[in-house]
Amino acid sequence: MLNEVNKSIMKGIATINFKGGVGKTTITWLLARYASEKRGKKILLIDTDAQMSLTTAAMAQKPFDLLVRDWYKDKHKGSAYTIANLIKSYSTNENKIQLLDPRSLIYPLTPSLSLIPSTEEMYGLEYNLEYQRNKYFFRDLIKKIGRKKTYDYIFFDCSPNFSPISCSVLNYASLYLVPVNPDPFGRLALKTMTNVLSKKIDQIKKKKFGVFMNKVNYFRNKPDRQASDNWTSLKAFKDYPKDIAIEFWNANIPDRAVIPRSIMSPTLLEAKNADPKIQSSINKLWDQLSGGASTDD
Repeated sequence: MLNEVNKSIMKGIATINFKGGVGKTTITWLLARYASEKRGKKILLIDTDAQMSLTTAAMAQKPFDLLVRDWYKDKHKGSAYTIANLIKSYSTNENKIQLLDPRSLIYPLTPSLSLIPSTEEMYGLEYNLEYQRNKYFFRDLIKKIGRKKTYDYIFFDCSPNFSPISCSVLNYASLYLVPVNPDPFGRLALKTMTNVLSKKIDQIKKKKFGVFMNKVNYFRNKPDRQASDNWTSLKAFKDYPKDIAIEFWNANIPDRAVIPRSIMSPTLLEAKNADPKIQSSINKLWDQLSGGASTDD
């Protein structure tokens, strides 16, 4: 019976960075689709960002774009089962998740890829929430979902800030994916984020940070000088908190105009259209994420 969630089965992965513009949503979408389409994994996507970028991407995807829009409008948006309404209820109802209707909460985009979307009501919600009261919302929600459905991986798309909502996500997730741009600001952003999380997240020593470069320019088939220098500096920095586990992964996502556009298109990962370097970097990122490759020493 699926009366408890087994975290080894339903592994929570949060894509985070307090710095905006690093490609969190695109990476989340590509990895989730890759795991579903190429590795045969059952994936649940959860959009916790009020900007709704992941939700918008799903609604733009053919062939299920019209179906998901109709479901969103007719069954989800006005129901009690939006993330925003469930959080409100949890906050005022002794931290309990009420009975769930999976048909109104989760949309099956494909047989192996499902979505819990965001809504406009997420805007400003965090200002009315208390950290301590809501820190286990997603843990309890996933337990409730796990009584009726199971997934191999749950991917969370997070907003670029620390709030009661992202705090709840990070308390549930065991792996944090941290895309960084190859520029001088990446190190400061990583230091700030890890310092904050080391003080705010329960059992932070048990969490893993997987840091990798996104939007990398290449020269002669290798990351260019700027990317290489900034990556070396990022890894050599010694002042990250001592109680966190940071791994620097050698999956370098290339800076290609096709990648941002791919979030609205189903063709990027199809063999006949795929850019080999993109395909290789996504494959390598997945192997490192799932434990199939070593870190970059």
